[in-house]
Amino acid sequence: MTDWIRVRGVRTHNLKHIGLDIPRGKIIALVGVSGAGKSSLAFHTLYAEGYSRYMESISPYIRQFLDKIEKPPLDGVTGLPPAVAVRHRRPARNPRSTVATSIDLYDYFRILYARGGHFFCPGCGRRLRRWSLDEIVADLLAHPGGDVLVAFDYRGEIPFLVNRGYYHYLHNGKPQRLRGALAGRNIQVVLDEVTVSQDQWSRLFEAVDRAIALGRERVVILRNGQTVFYAASLRCPHCNVTYTDPDENLFSFNSARGACPRCRGYGDLQEPDPKKIFSPALSLAAGAIRPLRTAIHRSFREQLLAAAKKSGIDIHQPFRDLSLTHQDFILDGGPGFPGVSEWFRFLKGKQYKVQARVLLSRYSSYQPCPECRGARLNAEALAYRVKGLNIAELSAMTIRDVHRFFADLDAGELAGRVTPDVFREIQARLQYLDRSGLGYLNLDRLTFTLSRGEHQRLNMAFILGSTLSDSLLILDQPSADIHPAESRHIMEFLRGLREAGNTVIMIEHDPDLIRAADWVVELGPGAGNAGGKVVFSDTRADFLQGKQTLTQQRIHCPITIGAVSTLPASMLEFRSLSAHNLTGFDVGLPRAGVTMVCGVSGAGKTSLLRDELAARPCPQGIASVEYVDPEVNAAVSRSGVAAFMRIHAPIREWFADQPAARRLGYTPGHFSANSPRGRCPVCRGKGGRELEMQFLPSVWIPCEDCNGTGLRAESIKIRVQGKNLVEWLEMTASEAWRLLKEPLPQVARILAAIEENGLGYLRLSQTLGAMSEGERQRLKLCRHLVNGKASTLYLVDDPSYGLHPVDLDRVKDLFRRLTASGHTVVVADHNLELLAGSDWVIELGPGGGDRGGRLLFCGTVADFLRHGKTLTAKELKKKCRP
Repeated sequence: MTDWIRVRGVRTHNLKHIGLDIPRGKIIALVGVSGAGKSSLAFHTLYAEGYSRYMESISPYIRQFLDKIEKPPLDGVTGLPPAVAVRHRRPARNPRSTVATSIDLYDYFRILYARGGHFFCPGCGRRLRRWSLDEIVADLLAHPGGDVLVAFDYRGEIPFLVNRGYYHYLHNGKPQRLRGALAGRNIQVVLDEVTVSQDQWSRLFEAVDRAIALGRERVVILRNGQTVFYAASLRCPHCNVTYTDPDENLFSFNSARGACPRCRGYGDLQEPDPKKIFSPALSLAAGAIRPLRTAIHRSFREQLLAAAKKSGIDIHQPFRDLSLTHQDFILDGGPGFPGVSEWFRFLKGKQYKVQARVLLSRYSSYQPCPECRGARLNAEALAYRVKGLNIAELSAMTIRDVHRFFADLDAGELAGRVTPDVFREIQARLQYLDRSGLGYLNLDRLTFTLSRGEHQRLNMAFILGSTLSDSLLILDQPSADIHPAESRHIMEFLRGLREAGNTVIMIEHDPDLIRAADWVVELGPGAGNAGGKVVFSDTRADFLQGKQTLTQQRIHCPITIGAVSTLPASMLEFRSLSAHNLTGFDVGLPRAGVTMVCGVSGAGKTSLLRDELAARPCPQGIASVEYVDPEVNAAVSRSGVAAFMRIHAPIREWFADQPAARRLGYTPGHFSANSPRGRCPVCRGKGGRELEMQFLPSVWIPCEDCNGTGLRAESIKIRVQGKNLVEWLEMTASEAWRLLKEPLPQVARILAAIEENGLGYLRLSQTLGAMSEGERQRLKLCRHLVNGKASTLYLVDDPSYGLHPVDLDRVKDLFRRLTASGHTVVVADHNLELLAGSDWVIELGPGGGDRGGRLLFCGTVADFLRHGKTLTAKELKKKCRP
């Protein structure tokens, strides 16, 4: 096995035919400015090549069900181990994905309960146990000596027993002679009398085996005057119910066997919400029932009003003034009227229609399922307990409490039924999560409600628990959304992967993690076309000694506290902030200043910005509130830079105003792929079509009529300054800015803002979905800077993600330009350089989840450094230079 990964002639995206040698079994930090080509090398080259090789090794039939990744353009790769990529993405809104299921912990819980759980009858609560034949015999031989009577349950004709040699039954703990009067009664028939000893093992085994077969899977043992019952099945004699043997599917809310039959494993039900349905101040006649105001529901509304009059309800009285009886009649119905709830049940039957789904979501809310009470499982699954807890109760506990639960659990009691590997895997995952500072999370918490930092550490726990070895692990900025004080957990995680024999490549900007690497590769020197070259590749020691590259220069620089700005006397006051885990505190923000909200992961930073400040009415003197985060919806992700920055329309108008276009009567629509006038009639503006190859990856076939442009050939013939529209949109923002200063000064002003923020390398046609989150974030801020209204409150969530310190300088300048224009900026981030450049600091904590949400500090950066005793203040003091 080679000790190096050798890549040659890589030409992916902006990489310039680079060659590189990477040591195996080491931690490699891949650094460089945003847009230098780090993701192109790590994900689109190394991972894509490893994935392509894996795809080639499996059967064509299996291959059709797996994702297709384009093979990277390169000359060759040697020494490449199997590759696993972990990208930093927000979890999907899957209502079935919980903390426990996302790291496979719940699967081990299912094994534990299926094999080691104690079953209690759901009807009477008595404990039931299923004994195997070997367990019954072993239990009897555990106390050798003396004779036992082996009997079985019977109900039927007595001659049937006598003819087969059975003459006695048990009565009050003693054997009695069978008689005909016992016919049809439940009796315990004596099968054999056996001495309990190893010498008589075979006879005892045979007697117990026959008793199980004859006695409805229950064995009756009379020993020393005491009667003992051994059940070979989960049958409750008191409820006369037999339960099936458990398996892992019984404890899965994704399985039909285990899911609650009413909520189907979701734990909640969509029910009509009176608060959303009724307008309390309006009467029934005036439209108090919101969903019935439209003309399409007129007949049901008239039926309601007629039924209300007949029942003596005043239809002109405000709804809130009606008696509770009358309100219940309208909601739940009565004689002659089905009720609004019945109307919603009718809509549920029409959920295949978009309109029905919209109405249901608008006027309903989710309530805990009354049958399983939010546990998601049926009564039989919830009847199994380990140390007094069922699987839903165990999953509802925090990671820290579950860790203690298993530390106190005596695994020896379950030996023989549950393998030690199950406990080892559970403890390994819980230990890492607890050490990572996530001990406050409940295991049944939905993953889409987690912060990005919490989700990042969950992914790491999953990787660490997967016991990978001799693999290539590619991590996308593992320190992202992680508080600086928590970075030691990331270092432990990386070392654990290396010690297992893995090669770890991490795209990273954090100085502490770069110092923890064994090898450093820097791409650059700039971004876009100015990048794509290997400017450094050597050991960490050599990297830290040099000062030639941008990263080498910045890694040695301490954080500098910005000059104290003169803040206006007025403050934006917000009272009783209590969303999610926020504790109802009051806070003030300096108007036309930059406020930094910091704190550990899960402390409530995003809740403060998105769910409180963004959701409240605009404060006095603020024209609008804008929440800016890196996420984009599917529609916006397909937009190019030109369309997103609103310069595509002026450019199309410019083309339509050319003499050649005017002679032909062209309008701006003739230069749009979304308009019937301008789009290609063959591909309808898509530029081509995707050809399904079934067992092979799909192939994109460019349209032969428009050569993949999506425009009519006539539109492409119009040229400005020697270039057609497609060639203009293929330019970078920097190139277009230089050419449009005179003909389109308004467009040039927008392009200048893009250039000033370090995004000049972006092509005007590049879609937002193809950008990194850091690039999208800065592009959004640029648009607000050039198009924003006066006195806007900007709430910026995690602007430092994916940004090099050089790029962070541009972000800080952008914030200052916004405040200089009278805007107020509030930033939620962990980055200490952004904090040092702000005017005001708010720290939440001290922990995450239930341990967070409290206001720890609110004041200037100087006061924060002088008096702050929080985790963030300590980290800033260690790394700053006043």
